[in-house]
Amino acid sequence: MSRLHRDRLDALHGIVSRRDLLKVGPLALSAAVWPSLFRPGAVAAEAFQPHAAAKAKSIIYLWMGGGVTHIDSLDPKPEAPQEVRGKLGAIATTLPGVHFSESCPNLARIADDLCVVRSFSHDSNDHLMSQVYTLSGRKVTPAQLFTEPNIGSLVQHLLGPRNGLPGYIAVPGITRPGPPPHNLFVGGWLGSQYAPFCVGGQPEQPDFTVGEKSPNPSPLAAEDLNPPELRFPEEITLGRLSRRADLRSTLERSLHVADQAGGFAGMDGHYDGALRLLSSPAVRGAFDITQESDSLRDAYGRTKIGGRCLLARRLVEAGARFVLVDYGYDNDYGNLWDIHNV
Repeated sequence: MSRLHRDRLDALHGIVSRRDLLKVGPLALSAAVWPSLFRPGAVAAEAFQPHAAAKAKSIIYLWMGGGVTHIDSLDPKPEAPQEVRGKLGAIATTLPGVHFSESCPNLARIADDLCVVRSFSHDSNDHLMSQVYTLSGRKVTPAQLFTEPNIGSLVQHLLGPRNGLPGYIAVPGITRPGPPPHNLFVGGWLGSQYAPFCVGGQPEQPDFTVGEKSPNPSPLAAEDLNPPELRFPEEITLGRLSRRADLRSTLERSLHVADQAGGFAGMDGHYDGALRLLSSPAVRGAFDITQESDSLRDAYGRTKIGGRCLLARRLVEAGARFVLVDYGYDNDYGNLWDIHNV
């Protein structure tokens, strides 16, 4: 990235910090943080020219920190010596000569629709640095664990939102348990405005970090997959929110006059995008997996990972560009950081 480009991003970051004071009542719809989730890649749009027409419309990134191992999934190495190829057997796939682990029969049936990359590797035995490498594509030092933007952050920066949905969404987007706690889903040097919009999930768990907790989660489904930020409190009507937006517009006009550098110019559209998300039943509905049939929810599994994957599907069908699905950490398996045995 050029020095000029970095300076422009730093300037934008400074503007955002000054606007953290503007809120929309108890909804805490920050005029600095939320609008940036909907910015149309304005900083880099004029300089970004893709080398070819993109085929992929959306990406669902399954993030399963700590597992599953490659030899127990898509690279079983059936011809390797018994002592290094694991306990699970290998099965044929729809691609001649390609084998998957016996734990993946459904994937084996659609192998001809998959692109399996087996050449990716790294030379670090440090869990955190290896995870950052996988999330960002950049090798880092211990001092750079939180400085490099996620791939989804780059998507948000370059392409911006679509159909009213942020360019980068994380499900649930938790803070890692400790000690010490770690949150690797970051915008890095691009700025916190390019960190993912975190949906949350499992309100009864300590890693649920988004908004207010659901007071009455359903006993049949552990997930709370309708983000609290997208719900109107009972005392807030759409008309009341509209009046608050009008008040904000009045304040904004004064800020435009006071801001000699023109830093506030163009921010109105970003705020309006955040407001549209709150006021759009169609966009809010994309986050609600209860709209799916019981048979489909059963097919995905009424589990944490099943519900999160179903939510990711709904989001990309609604237009989301990049959705990261984090398996998370589960006390049920007796380990807060390693899910190999799941």
